[in-house]
Amino acid sequence: MYMKTSIAILFLFVTSTLFGQSNFTFSGTIKAQDGSKLSKATLIIRNESTGDSLKTLTNENGIFQFVLAKDAYKLVVSYVGFDNMVKKYDFSATPGLNFTEDIVMIPGSNMLGNVTLESQKVQIKEDTVSYVVDSTMYRKNDNVEQILKNLPGVQVDKDGTVTAQGKQVTKVKVNG
Repeated sequence: MYMKTSIAILFLFVTSTLFGQSNFTFSGTIKAQDGSKLSKATLIIRNESTGDSLKTLTNENGIFQFVLAKDAYKLVVSYVGFDNMVKKYDFSATPGLNFTEDIVMIPGSNMLGNVTLESQKVQIKEDTVSYVVDSTMYRKNDNVEQILKNLPGVQVDKDGTVTAQGKQVTKVKVNG
């Protein structure tokens, strides 16, 4: 009797998984307009009815893969330098167990151009003078005295007295 019950339970389990199988594979390739594959593109797919979402990155060949239940989804694909691609899919009536699509990304219209940052090397605020010390003014392992000697308008005596613009400096703060 134990054997008949076990076989019946196993039969029910196998048939329910076979008939209840509604998962399928959604895969594809993310490409640029020139046909080059986009590695590490970000894909987020959201189930429209449950609100659940999955996230993945494309591999080095631009390939992605999701295992999904047959339902309606919204896919968002993003990649640096390209406009985000948003597309809706309804897989509820998709025949078979696989759906494949190649997605072509469009170069971004909001690309940031070249940026040049400049700062003043000397800033004077009331009784404080600030110097921006960059790599052209010192060598690795220089001590503070060596760096101060290279600053314009600053002198360091043999005994370590610091003079800036002809006045003795009572405090020197080093940041970094």
